[in-house]
Amino acid sequence: MDFSYLLHDHNQDGAAGGVLVAILSENHGGKMAEIVPNPFNSHYWYLVRIAIPNCTADFFPALKRRAEGHQKSQSEEELIRYFVNAAEALNNSLDYFYWEHFDKDKHVSDDKFFKSARKQYPELATLADIANAYKHAQRNGKKATNPSLAKASQLVNPGWFEAYANEYGLQGKLHNPSVKAEWIQSLTEAYQFWMQFVNESPEAKQIKESFLKMMLKEQPSKPSNKV
Repeated sequence: MDFSYLLHDHNQDGAAGGVLVAILSENHGGKMAEIVPNPFNSHYWYLVRIAIPNCTADFFPALKRRAEGHQKSQSEEELIRYFVNAAEALNNSLDYFYWEHFDKDKHVSDDKFFKSARKQYPELATLADIANAYKHAQRNGKKATNPSLAKASQLVNPGWFEAYANEYGLQGKLHNPSVKAEWIQSLTEAYQFWMQFVNESPEAKQIKESFLKMMLKEQPSKPSNKV
């Protein structure tokens, strides 16, 4: 494979830069590639590079701006967009964990694993309801864990117009649709769950062990040799 164009483009500060790029490209499956981790190759890097930053870089700062009184018309729309993006990305984290560890001979289906994980960890169940309500608009007969999340429209408070009279006559104020406080709290709890997970605390190790156990197929019992 010819990497000469890489050496040409990246050789301004010495040959080493171009050579390193060539090695990383040629050995993308080896240890050298880990110098620049692919966020889609593991659940850890997906969380650290994609899912968690959707909260820390986008959603939480937007929430803070709203709390500080920046109530411009676009601020609520921005917050709704960041909210659903963060919820969907965090919800995908279980998929990344499952497929990273999956062995078809040893493990149950992804659907069965998800149900077990969300049953044991309620914050993940609510997160899934939020993400699926957003994704599907309406659940099409599929029951959400929380009936209050059967439709995407249930994620937000409806917009409304407030009319009042003062010395200047009839006045009005537009209140834009906004994410319901209870779902903001649910997203925050799911974020805290996954933050704990990536911090490799003793609790995180227990969660990982429980996930791996949930993935295992039940082994058929061996026939007894006793007469």
